[in-house]
Amino acid sequence: MEHEKGDVLGWAGEVSREDSHGLVELEDELLIPAAFDRYDWGEATRSSFRRNGGPLPWVLAKAGFMLLVPLLWLASVAPIYGPVAFTNGSYRGMEREFSASGAYPVTALCFAYGLLVLGYLYVRWREDHDRVSGATTLGWIYVVCAVLTLPLAYGNADSLSGGIGLYVAPMWTVLVASVVTLVYQYRSPRGVRVGPRLKTALLEGEDRAMLLDVRREALQVLADRGLLEGGSVEELSARPLGELHVAPEDAHAARR
Repeated sequence: MEHEKGDVLGWAGEVSREDSHGLVELEDELLIPAAFDRYDWGEATRSSFRRNGGPLPWVLAKAGFMLLVPLLWLASVAPIYGPVAFTNGSYRGMEREFSASGAYPVTALCFAYGLLVLGYLYVRWREDHDRVSGATTLGWIYVVCAVLTLPLAYGNADSLSGGIGLYVAPMWTVLVASVVTLVYQYRSPRGVRVGPRLKTALLEGEDRAMLLDVRREALQVLADRGLLEGGSVEELSARPLGELHVAPEDAHAARR
C-alpha cells in the first residue's frame, strides 16, 4: 500500500536532543498528520470513516467545543462557592446574612458540577494517557475548596434542620476524586498537541499494520541516533497504536 511516511521519519531523523523527542511526540507526528488524510487508506478503513463520521467532522466538533472553553473554565471553578457561602460571603466589604437553607444545597450542586468536570478530564486523559492542560490546576483548586468547606459545613450543621450527609457527600467525593486526578495527571507525560489525533479504533487491519510498521521504523531511527527512551525498539513496537508511551501494566489497568 502506498503511504506518506516522510513526516514522522523525517521528524525522527531531524529532531535534536534539546527538542522534545519522547514517545508522545513520536506518536503525535504519526497520528496527527494521519487525521488529515495524509495516508492512502484502504477501502475498509474509508468505509469505517464514513460510518463513524470520519476525521473531519471530529475535528469540526472539537473546534466548536473549543469555542465554549472560556465559559466552561469559568463554570469549572464552581466549588469556590463553598468557602464563600459558609463565611457569610465576606469579601472586600461585601456582607450577606448566612443562610443554611441556601448554602448547603447550592454548595452541594457546585461540588457535584466539579465532579462532572473531573469526569470529563478523566475521559480526556483516557484518549492519549498524557497530561490534560489545566487538570492539575483544577485538581488543586478543588482540593483547597473541599478542605476549606468541609469543616465549615460540619461546624454549621446545627443551623440546618435535618442531616447534612446528603450535602457533604459531593464535597467528600470531589476531595477524593481530586487527589486521584492529581496522582494520575502528575504520573502522565506532558503532551504537546498541535491538532487532533486520528481515532485509531476506526482503522482496519491493513492500515493499522501499516502505521505500526511506520512507527517501528521511526523508533529505529531514534534508536540509531541514540535518542530513544523508554525501552527497546522491540518492546515499544509491541505496544498498541496510540499507546506508545503507556507502560504495559498501566495500559492493562486502563482497559480493564
